[in-house]
Amino acid sequence: MLDEATALVAEASSLVQRMVDGEVGFRRKADRTLVSDVDLAVESMLRGAIERRFPGDGILGEEEGAVRGEASRRWLLDPIDGTRSLRHGIPLYGILLGLEVDGEAVLGVLALPALGRLYGAARGVGAFRDGVALRQAPPLPEGPLEEVISLGERRQFATPAADAGFARLLEIHRGARIYPDCFAHALAAEGSLGAMVDFGLRPWDLAASQVLVEEAGGRFLVLGERDDGGLPRRDVVLGKPGVVEWVAATLAETAKP
Repeated sequence: MLDEATALVAEASSLVQRMVDGEVGFRRKADRTLVSDVDLAVESMLRGAIERRFPGDGILGEEEGAVRGEASRRWLLDPIDGTRSLRHGIPLYGILLGLEVDGEAVLGVLALPALGRLYGAARGVGAFRDGVALRQAPPLPEGPLEEVISLGERRQFATPAADAGFARLLEIHRGARIYPDCFAHALAAEGSLGAMVDFGLRPWDLAASQVLVEEAGGRFLVLGERDDGGLPRRDVVLGKPGVVEWVAATLAETAKP
């Protein structure tokens, strides 16, 4: 199934590359987030392929919602993670395809079309980048403060506790930066980033990244969860185990009254 999913996302990545060479339309959805012609075309393609190959499976996608929600196997897809980057010609957008079985993420594929990178992982099978086995880079001996950590966009840290944690990390960590979306998740899996701190993510943002990071030898930690229109939003930290634990401890200390 990993081979099939990887081939499917590689095909979708080729579609993205063809479409971005032309004129791409963008519009605002009801929630004011961006959607593009590319998002819609990729989700339609992925859904059609999943329906043909795995007709009994559920599907949850960002643009077209859910079908067969009662199925034990469910595919989660984000056709373009980083539509804003796509709009501005920033090559850090990607495609995410994950598979859950009975609610557990078991397979994930992540493509960065503009960078020509393709990642895949499955439970017990391992993680791969462009077909080569991927193991996360080891931690730096100097400790977490010498690692590069990334924070999601500022708007993701809207609650008072999250705002305080964001400010604290920027204050004490000189290597804190903002890299967006699944690009940063791929860097966290590789170990180029010590950790990625990403808040308010939907299920389609997370399933592929969780499997990729964990199978590469990293840590994926959920710090909090809340309901948003019937779907969970999760606050996560992912990356090198020791750095993830340091970030989590720092945020927990900041949240104390």
